[in-house]
Amino acid sequence: MESGLTLTLEGKSRDAHVARSEARAFFATNRWAAPYDDALLVISELVTNAVLHGGGPLTVTLESAPPDVIITVTDRGAADPARRHPKGDDECGRGLDIVDRLSASWHVVHAVGFKTIVAVVRSTQCPSPTRSGPGRSAAQA
Repeated sequence: MESGLTLTLEGKSRDAHVARSEARAFFATNRWAAPYDDALLVISELVTNAVLHGGGPLTVTLESAPPDVIITVTDRGAADPARRHPKGDDECGRGLDIVDRLSASWHVVHAVGFKTIVAVVRSTQCPSPTRSGPGRSAAQA
């Protein structure tokens, strides 16, 4: 059983689908006790944001840290992700809200020439009593 997965993607519109498909296969093959739907949605949102706002190529990693799955998405953008305030029928602008609601914590790590978003998705078998706030680690909450 493997403890992680690393994908290198081109920064194209299809990358969210590719990352979701690869992650789904990896979870199934390795029988991870993870909240697949939550983790897959967080992966999809982070990759979509990276493609739209960060630039490619992208690197996506999944790590097992029971009871958590640690998801990282690295892109070439320098700017922090920004929350938007969509109206009810807007099709875009909810990605960070989704990541915040489904993650135990998430934060941004900057380095020269790229940034990495790190999200921790807690297993549904060991629910977290509280969630951290947006862009804060669980220890900071």
